[in-house]
Amino acid sequence: MRRELTVIDIYCGAGGFSEGFNKAGFKILKGYDIWERGRKTFEYNQNGAGTVGGDIIELSKLPDKEFHSVFPDSDIIIGSPPCVSFSNSNKSGYVSKSLGIT
Repeated sequence: MRRELTVIDIYCGAGGFSEGFNKAGFKILKGYDIWERGRKTFEYNQNGAGTVGGDIIELSKLPDKEFHSVFPDSDIIIGSPPCVSFSNSNKSGYVSKSLGIT
C-alpha cells in the first residue's frame, strides 16, 4: 500500500497551490500566512488543514521544541510569492509590490 505524501504550505494565501497538490493526491497538513482572510479561505478549501498566522521569519526563529509544534513533519514544503502583486495579470505594473509584503 502506497503512503500518502504530506505537504505544508508557506505563504498559503487562499490555498490555490495546495489545491493542486491536493488534487494530485497529497495530504495538506497546514498552511502559513500573515493574511487572515487568506487563512480563513484556505481552511475552508482544505478540509481539516489548519493554519498558522504571523510573520514566517519570526516563526522560523522559534526554539526547536516550539518550532516543531508549529511546523509538523511533512514530506514536502511548498510556498508561493504573493499573487496580487506578482501575478501576470499585473501587466500595467500599477499594483504596489508592497501589497505582497503586508
